[in-house]
Amino acid sequence: MDKKYLLGTTCMVAAAVMAGGNALAEAKPLNLSLSGYYHFDAWLGDNSEEGTRDDGSIATAQDAEINFNMRGELDNGLKIGGRIELEASNGGDQIDQHWLTLESGWGRIDVGAINSGRYNMSWSVNAPNVAMGISSGTQSDYMNFNSGLGFQFRRPFRSANVDASNDDQGIHYYTPRFNGFMLALSYRPRVSTTGGGGGGGSNRGGATTGLPNEVTEYHDAIDIGLQYSGDVSGIGVTALFGYFTASAPSNATGAVANGGTFAFDDYAGVNAGVRLSYEGIQVGGMIAQINEGFCQDVAGALTCGDAADRSTEGRAYTVGASYGSGPWGISFTLHDGEQEDSIGIAGDTTLQTWSLGASYTLGPGVRLIAAYTTSEEDNEDNIAANGQEADAFGVGIALGF
Repeated sequence: MDKKYLLGTTCMVAAAVMAGGNALAEAKPLNLSLSGYYHFDAWLGDNSEEGTRDDGSIATAQDAEINFNMRGELDNGLKIGGRIELEASNGGDQIDQHWLTLESGWGRIDVGAINSGRYNMSWSVNAPNVAMGISSGTQSDYMNFNSGLGFQFRRPFRSANVDASNDDQGIHYYTPRFNGFMLALSYRPRVSTTGGGGGGGSNRGGATTGLPNEVTEYHDAIDIGLQYSGDVSGIGVTALFGYFTASAPSNATGAVANGGTFAFDDYAGVNAGVRLSYEGIQVGGMIAQINEGFCQDVAGALTCGDAADRSTEGRAYTVGASYGSGPWGISFTLHDGEQEDSIGIAGDTTLQTWSLGASYTLGPGVRLIAAYTTSEEDNEDNIAANGQEADAFGVGIALGF
């Protein structure tokens, strides 16, 4: 999609925002509410990394977040809201995603530091999981992953939920749902140089301005997602198809380790998925293909120019099924991912993970969870790091409010 066309569409939507909704309504003042979650896990496992380390014994981990939710409505029907997310499990306070929402009959706009609309939609079709998700940071509790691959949870190596960045500043528009279909359009002028995207900060990136440095940074990220949600013959169906791209920096070239040079095209990829639900049964999965990956160095930064450069090009799929009856739930999930290693050297890094999970609801917002997980990583070029295998059993408690 052409950037000028997308910006033009954004301007038309902004004009509609100024005009307000289609019907008058009683104004509701902006109010604030709290929500969030707290997860605590304890893992018993064994991690064996070829030639370097042999981990075992017990590990504990936590993940927590407090959300400040804003909501109000003008007398013309325009709804105004947003959220500020405070990460509660870091050593220091850190604001994660934060955005403002404008919503009316013409659809919804999110502006701020938040993932793309297509990425947010993708969780509705990913493999169902009742315990510790495998497309998440949980794997790091019992595996020592190679940092040379950079940010990995929105890359095909460890997840089919791929995204151009993380929480970089942007504009995201969702159409009203029509006959079960909804379209999401996202534009972010700058892709953060940290390999995983922004951490919720402002859009500052250049030496003296907030404009992207088009010499060293990927920029003009565009995401398009089309989602369907409905009921077909008594079976709930949710489906998604998405396309995403970002313009490459002008210095995206480097030296190949065995001689010669390489150049990168614009980042581009697609993903698609479907989830079916019938009574207590859910079956779903998603595939992702990065046709042209980011150029990043061994530290994960999106800078290019030496023999250690790598690409995030690759493919992934995640599939699974779950069943719930009363307070009980069980699930089985499988992930298979592959990502390019060092440029000019044959071989990719691959990861295969499967997990069997169970949960029991003690009361509103309180669940006991458990999972047995096994993973195998293989670095075929033997440059990034050696391969490893891990088996782990985890138990925990998940709170949501």
